[in-house]
Amino acid sequence: MSETICRPEGLVGDTGGRSNMSRGALFAIEHPFLASSWSHPSFAALHRLPSVRAAVFDQCRFGLVSPAGKPMRKGTKILRNCRAIFQLFDGKFCQCTVPHRRISGSELGIGVSQHSQRYPERMIAALVEGFAVDSDLELVAS
Repeated sequence: MSETICRPEGLVGDTGGRSNMSRGALFAIEHPFLASSWSHPSFAALHRLPSVRAAVFDQCRFGLVSPAGKPMRKGTKILRNCRAIFQLFDGKFCQCTVPHRRISGSELGIGVSQHSQRYPERMIAALVEGFAVDSDLELVAS
């Protein structure tokens, strides 16, 4: 199985030498905390930029559950230049008082690992909120 790595070079510079981030582009790159992709030279270079920080958290804090509704702890890292996202996510580690479902196998005929690749609704809402705050956007409830 081959691994595809998102290359963030376009965020830090383009062929004209201009930085997309210096033009106000916000970004957030998410992968599991222990993913090998974090050691890729492009991610390492991006992480060294002064405006870029990593937020580390567990997705169970944002409602990640198995197909049967059991909490799943998934250590996650978001590399971002969006301050609000850092504040909303960083250090939000598991505080669950019940056992967690391992992210493997299947449950109710659904692959648990594949199921855990979908963001919980509260995580999506927090990402949208973070980008909206740092973009000075006004969110409208639907």
